[in-house]
Amino acid sequence: MNFSLPFVLILSHYTGDISATMAFDGWNNPMFIFQFSLSCVMGFILMYSILLCTQVNSSLTTTVVGCMKNLFVTYAGMIFGGDYVFAIINFLGINVSVFGSLIYSYSAFGAKAKSQKPQTPALPK
Repeated sequence: MNFSLPFVLILSHYTGDISATMAFDGWNNPMFIFQFSLSCVMGFILMYSILLCTQVNSSLTTTVVGCMKNLFVTYAGMIFGGDYVFAIINFLGINVSVFGSLIYSYSAFGAKAKSQKPQTPALPK
């Protein structure tokens, strides 16, 4: 059992989130139930995939792949999402964030590659 679950349930009850969730009208809609259940299953599959990626590769590889996924989702959402409103400040902010993410991934991956570079033994004289 998760250690934080009792604390989250107490906090949710205290703030009224549990009663608000139970009073939600969508619980009677079969389409909502289907999509909510599908979202839960896909969340489980995503977390399991991340775990497998980290076990097979390194945590650095998982970080870089996650960064690339976020880049793809960001730009695909800007193009196909329909709710992105272009503003120059918003566009520049997103691109600065993307550029910073790429620099971080490149530097982290480069530092890891340098630390794993095989050391050539010194030849005896």
